[in-house]
Amino acid sequence: MDVDKVRNSIDQALTLRSRPLRREELEEVGAALRRHRDALLPGVREHVDDMWRGSLEWYRSRSTLDRVESSGDHPLGSAVLGDLTHVMQLARDCRWLLELHSTAERAAAP
Repeated sequence: MDVDKVRNSIDQALTLRSRPLRREELEEVGAALRRHRDALLPGVREHVDDMWRGSLEWYRSRSTLDRVESSGDHPLGSAVLGDLTHVMQLARDCRWLLELHSTAERAAAP
């Protein structure tokens, strides 16, 4: 997992509003974030499954993971502002996944 690439995509998505929106850039960033999300999901899913069920941490993580997994691969539409919102949500999801991925790696380290 190239953490720097994931962080770069997240940063790029979260700063899209600071300049004029371009459809091509939204599509590129959205596609990169979906790839990162898909790469992070299996490890995060395993980490959440290993948590103590019933704990507040497990419940919050499971709920967020369920929402991220159910968001699916909705293609961008024709409304640029709606697409921007979708890409920014993908970025926030990737940031959460990356944080949990890092937590799982630290816990697994000897």
